[in-house]
Amino acid sequence: MSRDLTILSDFFNPSGVGSFPFNDFQSSSVSKYPLTNISYDKKTDVVYIEVALAGCPKDSITIKQENNFIIIEGEVNTEEENEDIEYVQKHIAQRKFYRKIKLAPQYVQGTVDASYEDGLLTLSISPSEDYSKKIQIK
Repeated sequence: MSRDLTILSDFFNPSGVGSFPFNDFQSSSVSKYPLTNISYDKKTDVVYIEVALAGCPKDSITIKQENNFIIIEGEVNTEEENEDIEYVQKHIAQRKFYRKIKLAPQYVQGTVDASYEDGLLTLSISPSEDYSKKIQIK
């Protein structure tokens, strides 16, 4: 296994159990909605999480960090009540979503930035500067 894949595996699965990276995704349903991309910049050690949320207003998205997890939740509801419209097919998601992503230890105290543009939520997570400290022997 390459060093980069090992870093990503450790980021999402420090226990080494399961298959990278989906084993640490926990959601309130069986569905993998919303679709999520996770990438790692080898030069800066920054991890990027992209979540596709087309039709979801920015103010209905909540992002929070609890312990070693990033939690993204909200609701996509673009449907307006109209009794005159009857759908022949309906495939656009109108539902709540919840995504819980486990962070590796070096990212728990790191910096998290978020942006939302054109239905794509992007989080960038930088590792903590002081995660690894040298301990002096006395």
